[in-house]
Amino acid sequence: MRTHAAAALLAASLSLTDGFTIPTHPRQPSASSATAGSGSSVVLDMASKNREKIASRSKWAESRGYGDAATGDGSDSGMTFEADPEKNQLTVTPIASLDGTVTLPGSKSLSNRCLLLAALSEGSTRVENLLESDDIRYMLEALDTLQVPVERDADDKTAVTVTGQAGPIDSPTPEETMELYLGNAGTAMRPLAAALCMGKGKFVLDGVPRMRERPIADLIDGLKQLGADVSCVEETGCPPVTISADGLKGGEVSISGKMSSQFLSSLLMAAPLIEGDVTISIKDELISAPYVSLTIGLMKKFGVNVQIEGDMDGTPSFIIGADDEGRR
Repeated sequence: MRTHAAAALLAASLSLTDGFTIPTHPRQPSASSATAGSGSSVVLDMASKNREKIASRSKWAESRGYGDAATGDGSDSGMTFEADPEKNQLTVTPIASLDGTVTLPGSKSLSNRCLLLAALSEGSTRVENLLESDDIRYMLEALDTLQVPVERDADDKTAVTVTGQAGPIDSPTPEETMELYLGNAGTAMRPLAAALCMGKGKFVLDGVPRMRERPIADLIDGLKQLGADVSCVEETGCPPVTISADGLKGGEVSISGKMSSQFLSSLLMAAPLIEGDVTISIKDELISAPYVSLTIGLMKKFGVNVQIEGDMDGTPSFIIGADDEGRR
């Protein structure tokens, strides 16, 4: 056990429906979509031209009492779907009434942050309402490969209990290079790239061809400033990411915040594992600041306080420091 990390991250019990504000992005209506006042139908362009997917979605709608999307047969709610495969459009009529309880799916951004922080913390953490998506599946598979105990709930496939490592995640095969395949899961690739630099072992993080087009150079640059032996493809600044980890000491990091806030979030979540104080500065501008606030709020639930200096809309700095007893 590394005591500095054990003091920094404490286990928690989290439900991803409670206590979080999920950042949203305003969407502009497309030229081909129309919305009108009460009583008017809405015409939606369907993203997929695959007829099998359209049929599958029609079956889903019918199974929930919304009527057959292919035929437009109604339900008691008054809501009907009418599909036009030739135009690849779906016409939705108004809902006469709506009554019931809705459980929103978990957030991808919260789910993978929770899983990683739980894996690094001391004790067991139960996480509920995980989003069922590829990003979360790849993170769970990576934790399995790294031999982090993750117990799936037999009665609830969106709930898991993670037994934390009370510090950095070391390779279970220190003499070999461990390969982690992460598909196109950016919310797994970037945080894991930072976290694995804090432990010991050799790793290669890779994914689908699209992943090899997704930038990660700014994060790699920040990790190198802390002394990490880590690299990505120099010509593209994208994965695969190669890591030869032997732990890191504290220090100061200056990174760009223009490309993605995930780089900053990844460094923030990994920082409690570093021996010594860490200061992370944004050298230009920080985009998607609400996602960084989400990360900081979640870290607080695990017992880590992040000190913010400056304006989140400008060039802020973030300090993760230990007190005299080693607590973050």
